[in-house]
Formats: sequence, structure tokens, C-alpha cells
Amino acid sequence: MDCSESSRGKVTLVSSGPYARRLYYHPEYNFQTDENPNAKGHWYEDWEPGGSKADFAQKAFKQFYKGVGGV
Repeated sequence: MDCSESSRGKVTLVSSGPYARRLYYHPEYNFQTDENPNAKGHWYEDWEPGGSKADFAQKAFKQFYKGVGGV
């Protein structure tokens, strides 16, 4: 993970091996879910607009802001 520009709100996930691409684009692989129940291929689709986690950051920020701000 490259966090060098995190102060500007940009973080980059970097994978140096071709295995990550192969696993991502082939969801038919048998992913072990004992330690991570969400392990799967095409995981990024959940975070795209219309996905199940698309508003995660907004909800987390709102909850954090309410807690810190005493609202």
C-alpha cells in the first residue's frame, strides 16, 4: 500500500505479482474464507457505485464526526 499522498486523500493499493490479477479475474477459484469471510474474486465491485459498500466511507465519516464532535 502506498500512503505517501494520504494527506491529500489518495492511497494506492499496489500488487507486484501477476497472481493478484489472476485471482481477481477468476472468481471460480476456491477462496479460503476461514480468516476472511469476504474473500472472493471481483471484490472491487462491492465498492463501486451501486455496490453494497459504495457508501461505506460516507457512513464511517458521519459516525466518526458525530462521536468526536459530540453531536
